[in-house]
Amino acid sequence: MDPEANKIYAISGRSMGKLLQENHIRKALGDVSIVEMRGVSAMVVIDTPEASVKASKTVTLKAAVLPEDSVVTWASSDTTKATVSSKGVVSGVAAGSCVISASITVGGVTYKDVCNLTVTN
Repeated sequence: MDPEANKIYAISGRSMGKLLQENHIRKALGDVSIVEMRGVSAMVVIDTPEASVKASKTVTLKAAVLPEDSVVTWASSDTTKATVSSKGVVSGVAAGSCVISASITVGGVTYKDVCNLTVTN
């Protein structure tokens, strides 16, 4: 078993929101199973920073949010390549790439995370 797999990371400070919004947490910590966050009142994190789907097929993305009852708004940067439902179900339309985003608004501030999507034939 990988000794890193059971580590608990504590993350605190004002930069947490920016860290999460830009997917740097995955780059900084890798695939972690437990993250303790102190002083974080809002966030959204998509379960994968990159995904692929075949044209005319679907893949489901999930977003972890805080507060847990936040309403997630999903969007595609290019609906000629892929569309996304309100539940995070991404449908490949045509070969190419686009960015799928999940966002929440808490206290007038919008928090967003993205997944780079590749659509193949």
